[in-house]
Amino acid sequence: MPLDNVAGERDITVFEAKAAGDVNGDGLADIIIGAPFANADDAVNDNAGKSYILFGTDYTNSITQQGSEAADTLTGTTAAESFIGGFGDDILMGGGGADVLYGGAGDDRMVISDSSFQRIDGGAGTDTLALDGSDLTLDIADVRGLVRNVEHIELTGSGDNTLDVKLRDLVNLSDTSNRLIVTGNAGDQVISIDQDWTRGGTEVIDGTTFNTYTNGAAELLIDTQVTAVISATFPDQSFSLEENSAAGIVIGEIDVESVGNTIDNVVFTDPNGPFTTEFDANLL
Repeated sequence: MPLDNVAGERDITVFEAKAAGDVNGDGLADIIIGAPFANADDAVNDNAGKSYILFGTDYTNSITQQGSEAADTLTGTTAAESFIGGFGDDILMGGGGADVLYGGAGDDRMVISDSSFQRIDGGAGTDTLALDGSDLTLDIADVRGLVRNVEHIELTGSGDNTLDVKLRDLVNLSDTSNRLIVTGNAGDQVISIDQDWTRGGTEVIDGTTFNTYTNGAAELLIDTQVTAVISATFPDQSFSLEENSAAGIVIGEIDVESVGNTIDNVVFTDPNGPFTTEFDANLL
């Protein structure tokens, strides 16, 4: 396929064109073109070959609202709409319906009021998917492949909302990170059952405290205000009791915040004698 007048050259034979992603961060897909017989810039090695980037644009006039290089707020309706944030730290408010939300460059915030969206892609930066409303359940497995490049999910909305996430989906949410941060308030919950999480300590980010869970390279951070319905292994915890202590003394609290976990193999041992016992207990 010949390509004329590219970078001042003529009759460049194109051997291959491939999707290049969003090279310039404007939220539009770009194409890389290989021209193996194009002249080199020094004009000495003729036919040395070059590659060209064809930047994306709205060829089909399907974009409802498009942002600029600044931080934009794009607000939609209940109709099916397409938003491109552009280069700034943008806010894209879909309003419901089969929306397409592309953040582009910057730390973008994409707001949905239901799960009928067609596609969400935060692009570069640290991007947030926020649930706007109440009694919403976002099961990432149900929208697998439709949500990409999201590093933070916000459940707060106007009422109680739920996120259900599996390990496989968490590590595929972002091209640049295996960490998912979930914020919310009392009444919201995160469900992640049978995913072999290991409970860590707490981490404070911008004044918010999170309970941390890991599995290999994957990290799940859940706001301490949010109920965590998670199957997790907890690190060993030990307490000591002095000899001849009074009856009813409290020697410590077992640190398990997640709902639905089981404490197995609790062991009492007397270092000065044969006394040892163990039992199973369910957390209610």
